[in-house]
Amino acid sequence: MTQQSVTSRPGRSKKSSGQRHAVRTGEGGRVGENTGQDRDSPPEVQAIPDAVQRYAAVLFECTVATADRATNERRTPLATETSMIRTSQFAAASLAALLATAGVSSAQSAKPRAAHVIVIELVTKGGSYGFAPSTVTAQRGDTLRFVESAGVPHNVHFKTHPSGAKLGSSTVGPYLTAKGQVYNVVLDARFAVGRYTFVCDPHEALGMTGTLTVAPATGTAAK
Repeated sequence: MTQQSVTSRPGRSKKSSGQRHAVRTGEGGRVGENTGQDRDSPPEVQAIPDAVQRYAAVLFECTVATADRATNERRTPLATETSMIRTSQFAAASLAALLATAGVSSAQSAKPRAAHVIVIELVTKGGSYGFAPSTVTAQRGDTLRFVESAGVPHNVHFKTHPSGAKLGSSTVGPYLTAKGQVYNVVLDARFAVGRYTFVCDPHEALGMTGTLTVAPATGTAAK
């Protein structure tokens, strides 16, 4: 934004209304005009530069009007300067209040993190069984989607969990026997923040185990 600076001097002719209008709307750095460079920014972010430009225009108008009144009333240079300072201070205080309000509004309008669906395949490779991936980090609200990919009976059994977790019926899931079958586990309020281990009961001894970490809701994307 291009800032306009006006200094009053005794006997200086006042600007015509057409000249003041040219400053506000003329080509090159238009006051109050959105140039489009922040076109992809959220509305609450664009609002702050726009407000600054509007207040710059108001400050300029007040300064010019004060100088005009001083000329018409034949004020002394000291009286004119004092009036201009008071006008500038008022505009600056109003601008600071507007920016503070806009900052609070922007923080309040921040959107919460979107929930994720995390796919975990139940696989069999060369006589070995496993979960893919076997280590998962998620947050409350996410969904673990276990997909049968082997055609061999598998299930999901949460063997250990942090204190405060009350999994209920989600502790042990149903057996999946056909390729493509799906078992969803929603990480709701039953899942406390912390570390869990889960296994496939028929193949736990063969190494079919996994680890789930439920992280605090910090806005970090689940892995």
